[in-house]
Amino acid sequence: MLDLIHPVQAAYSLIFGVTAVVCFAAVSRALDRLEDSDTRIGLVSLLVTTGLWASFYVGRILSPSPDVQLTFYVLGLTTGLASIGAWLYFCSAYAGKSYHRSPVFRRAAVFVFGVILAVKYTSPIHGLYFSTTPETIPFPHLMIRLGVLHWIVTGLAYALSAVGFYMLFETFQGSNYATGRLSLLVGLAGLPVVFDVIAYSGFDPVITLNYEPIGVALFAVGVLYVADGSFVAVRRFGREQLLDELDEAIVIVDTDWQIKDTNESARELFPDLTDSLDEALFDVVPELDDLLPVAESRVIEFAASMPGRQYLVSTQPLTVGQTTVGQALVLTDVTALERERQRVRRQESQLDNFEEAITHELRNTINVAQGN
Repeated sequence: MLDLIHPVQAAYSLIFGVTAVVCFAAVSRALDRLEDSDTRIGLVSLLVTTGLWASFYVGRILSPSPDVQLTFYVLGLTTGLASIGAWLYFCSAYAGKSYHRSPVFRRAAVFVFGVILAVKYTSPIHGLYFSTTPETIPFPHLMIRLGVLHWIVTGLAYALSAVGFYMLFETFQGSNYATGRLSLLVGLAGLPVVFDVIAYSGFDPVITLNYEPIGVALFAVGVLYVADGSFVAVRRFGREQLLDELDEAIVIVDTDWQIKDTNESARELFPDLTDSLDEALFDVVPELDDLLPVAESRVIEFAASMPGRQYLVSTQPLTVGQTTVGQALVLTDVTALERERQRVRRQESQLDNFEEAITHELRNTINVAQGN
């Protein structure tokens, strides 16, 4: 049996077989590492649908029967289309958006999914989506000739995928985190489009397949194993904490007190924090050197940067599971509160003095009365 397998056929089946195994193996890692339920659901769904997509390709490549190859091809189209929805769900959840929870978008996605599937499954009848013909180069397989409806759906799929890429890159840029590796890994997810173009152009030995499962597998391995800390941290630091939505000055540091993120309020308080990612906090803001770490919240005044203003300084550990990945330094402007507290203290002091004076006068009056 093995002697009958063409080397190119064996190579294709091996590549897509490994892709399927990688996707399925990464599911447990995603379940373990991602705390946000929506992000976890999206990534796991993406891995499962992509793993099935790659598995159906293996069945299509190794099957000697044209009918079985066609069945696997249609199943691959189904899971491939479903993976687009999973990708958008994941990107929306990871970026902190709410599109994946919108009933309107969900109903529209189900409707479009059903219409496209109906067109695909009935293509053997109308032939507008695809047609088939036997091919022997580079190995015997069912050649898929794509129709006009396929290109319309493909354009829609690429456009929707691009929306997901945009949300991810926007998240990386907005987090002020060192995201070079993550951006590269996201780019790998879209790299197989190059092979799609080559395949559609008819160059041998690249056969007409969708190579996106390979990109998703590379992306999954990269973000869950190679850049695991950054992948989790950007989601946690960049969106979950909603830094720029808060009035407090917030500085995110790792366990070595290296700056990982800041919000606008913090950069206004300490201008040197601008463009200071991955630098030591105490080198950028020497005023904090004698103050941190703090065992409990305390009120201080930064005479150099904000004279006359008082801030409540506190730290909050940031954890992923049982692992501490850094701290959030929070500085809350309590100037008005402190002034009010001082005013109350002065009034209390004045009342104490008045009480003491009254008591003294009464005591003198009583002493005089007793003497008389």
